[in-house]
This record gives sequence, structure tokens and C-alpha cells, in this order.
Amino acid sequence: MTKYRDIIKKEAKKRRIRVLRWHKPGSVGTYEAYFDSRSVRVPEPQDDYHFLICLHELGHLVTGERMYSYLMEYNAEQWAMKRGKEVYGVTDSIYEVDAKEYVVRCIVADIVARGLKVHQIKQKVLDWIGITHKEVQDVLLANAAAIVLDWAYKKNICTQELADTIVERLPLGDKVASAVYNIAGNVENN
Repeated sequence: MTKYRDIIKKEAKKRRIRVLRWHKPGSVGTYEAYFDSRSVRVPEPQDDYHFLICLHELGHLVTGERMYSYLMEYNAEQWAMKRGKEVYGVTDSIYEVDAKEYVVRCIVADIVARGLKVHQIKQKVLDWIGITHKEVQDVLLANAAAIVLDWAYKKNICTQELADTIVERLPLGDKVASAVYNIAGNVENN
């Protein structure tokens, strides 16, 4: 048993969180926190990076955020990195870069799938990531084809035609999500 595993067990017990399973790092695509059962699935914390992932999953249940996925992930990341650094002296620069990239992906998903408006994104999150509202729009445009292609694959639509149409017609700003669905719907109906 690793030192980090003992720490995670202690942190979980202190907060009445149950560790359902310790996975070999990389053996599953995701690790998870379950609000209803107050439990987590986490990697075996063999190093600083995986220790912070474990703290992150605990952080979901500690912070309790459930509105938008980007806020859930941001709050869990903040809690994990702060706890790791201040209580255990653990930091990992690669983990922090990955955490920021993950929160950006969650912002994009929240805009496209959950109706989050670009101007609604909390400034503290953007400051931590190091981007502006305008840059979020640029990220959306850069990823629009991939987002639509994913949607199109699931709907069995001619993906090339749909991607071309989206790239041609997609507006900037908070109209991105509705435009994606309107344009996709028009292509599907043709």
C-alpha cells in the first residue's frame, strides 16, 4: 500500500466518502465521483499526478457543485490542487495543464449541450485557465466541426456535408449552440 493511498483513504473517511475501487492508472477511461452514494472510483495513487486525480474525485463530493460540468470540474480541481499543495506539499505542473484543458473541454460541452452562454462563464475560471470570453468563442469555432461531426456520427448523417455547412454558416458568440442545432437540423431535413 502506498503512502498516497493511505492519505486518500484518510481523506475519504474524514468526509464519509467510500472508495469503491482502486484502478490501475490508465486501465479505465474515466474516474468518477457519485453524489448519491458519496463514493468514488479512483486510480491507484502511485505518483503525484494520480494522487491529485484522487483528490479531484473527492473534491467533487466536498465542493458539491452540480450546475454546469465546467464549474464541477473547476471546483474539484481547485480543491484538489489547494489541498495537495497546502496539506501535503504536492504539486504537479503537468496535472495543472491537463486540468485546465479539461475545464476548457467542459466549457465547450456546456455551451453546446447545456445552453451555457459565453458571457455566463465565471471570470475566476477564465482567469485560472488564462483565456478571455473572446478566446472561448475562438475555441468554439475551432472545435465546431469536431463537435458537429460527433453529433452527426450519432445521428447517421452525412458528416462531410454537415461539417462543411457548419463551418460556412457558424456565427460567433452566444448563438453558437442554437446555430449548431439549427444548421444541423436543416442539413438533416434536406
